Amino acid sequence: MFLLTGLGTNLEYAQKKLGESAAFSRPVSVVVGREIKTAAATLTESRKTAAATLTDLSHLQKDLVKDFADLYKLNLETLAGLERMAEKSAQNLLDEIAASKKNSLARLIYGIGIPFVGERTAQLLAAHFGSMDKLAAASEEELTGVTEVGPKIAEGVREFFSESANGKLMDRLRAAGVNMKDERAAPKSAKFAGMTFVFTGTLVKRSREEAEALVAAHGGKAGSSVSKKTNYVVVGADPGSKFEKAKSLKVPILDEAQFEKLVSSK
Repeated sequence: MFLLTGLGTNLEYAQKKLGESAAFSRPVSVVVGREIKTAAATLTESRKTAAATLTDLSHLQKDLVKDFADLYKLNLETLAGLERMAEKSAQNLLDEIAASKKNSLARLIYGIGIPFVGERTAQLLAAHFGSMDKLAAASEEELTGVTEVGPKIAEGVREFFSESANGKLMDRLRAAGVNMKDERAAPKSAKFAGMTFVFTGTLVKRSREEAEALVAAHGGKAGSSVSKKTNYVVVGADPGSKFEKAKSLKVPILDEAQFEKLVSSK
């Protein structure tokens, strides 16, 4: 899995352009703590398009990019001088890489490949600690105090940040201007204070992450499992087992339209 996927669509574009290029040393592998994740392109396009993008930069100079932090050091002159890389394409690539600096802290935490930390856990860690520095300095006790973070995840986080190479990687990303903080908006209201919402299925109007952030903006909390203490279960298309559990526990169920109405109500 190519680590850039976790950093958002901007670097996914760069991933597609760079592919399994000889520009990466080791070759195209990134050491993350004690794991090595091979940067094999994870493309969502057709195989034909994927094959084309993987060969676009097949003759890049060796060691141009050793890890994804090096992407922020690329410049137009270097890229435009490469075979099969027109100046316009090079500029588009640089624009996407530059835009990725503004991605959320949660995306960065997920993207750097901390053991056992998926997208959901990354969001929880970002919201709890608020910055990469505070996360890096957190003890295992402090980590297990975060909702849904157990000893295994806490140990993985501590091991990751205890590696000097990862500390240097954070320094390089920070120096490049990559966002290292969770820019939290001021609460819009407290109408969901003390309430827990659980989402299941696919929403149409907004992503689940956006819906959960909306709940938090009104003082509520997004849960990962349904219990008798859950206030609402919001059901989208193709809901999972949480829907059935909500019915069995007689937890109030909202469809997306009802949830949006509840959000907009005074």
